[in-house]
Amino acid sequence: MRADDPQPPITDLVQLCGRAVSVLNGSTFESTLAKAQPRCRQAGRPDIEVRSYPDGATSGLALAQRRADVTMSTINGLRYLVSQQPRLRFVNEFRRLDVGFALAKDSPLVPAVQAAVTRLMADGTYARILAKWGTSPSALRTSQVDPPEPA
Repeated sequence: MRADDPQPPITDLVQLCGRAVSVLNGSTFESTLAKAQPRCRQAGRPDIEVRSYPDGATSGLALAQRRADVTMSTINGLRYLVSQQPRLRFVNEFRRLDVGFALAKDSPLVPAVQAAVTRLMADGTYARILAKWGTSPSALRTSQVDPPEPA
């Protein structure tokens, strides 16, 4: 959100009803907001106005330029955006989804990549990298192959 927006932190998607929300075109955020539309109607409120953009920078710019009231994006992308745009504020984490490396299922690199990430975690390099970029709150505890989806 913009820092001057008087709305309280968003804790429920219904708070977005009637507001313009910028998202990345084709992202999971688009489908999340589409699934929330019936809740707006049930509450007697206008639909969420979803504004899709081709990239995260344009989506964030829409917020800064008041073409959107809120933006939904990845947590680390939002942390970076807010660090670069003092007129914006981070208000809440909607749902945590971890990020990782994508390799072919049968790739011989899978064990090597997992071992490398585990070593970076063990020697503190992983934590230093996250701290440098302001993303420590997103740290994983362990390196896993095919981790389960969060509930």
